Amino acid sequence: LMGVSLTTATHHATSSHKGTQIDLGFSVPLKLGAHATLCVVPGITWADQRYTRAFFGVTPEQSVASGFAPFSTQAGLKSSQLVLDFDMALSRHWYVNAMLQAKRLQRDAADSPIVQNTRQTSGMLAVRYQFQL
Repeated sequence: LMGVSLTTATHHATSSHKGTQIDLGFSVPLKLGAHATLCVVPGITWADQRYTRAFFGVTPEQSVASGFAPFSTQAGLKSSQLVLDFDMALSRHWYVNAMLQAKRLQRDAADSPIVQNTRQTSGMLAVRYQFQL
């Protein structure tokens, strides 16, 4: 077990609603032999009301146009997630990286009538070359 670290990020939406969301997580790296590491990263995302209203709310006008029921939102927990990030050295310069992420919408985001699925999974596989100076 290597050192545990706290990860944070703040995102501001750039369109007219200008909402904000804040990501908070912990990275727990586990050494798997001499050349491989697995990082387990649980996390949550908080969003302000401007953000949740823009992405998950339904105004009365939007309700008439879309057929979705009106829905108002509050600031709060938007989602929770778990990331597994595997990194392995193949040689002095070449590495392979694989990442799997599972995310679940929470509270108002999950309850919104426009949301069809509250769970999302994604993955990534990469090969990288690291220059040594």
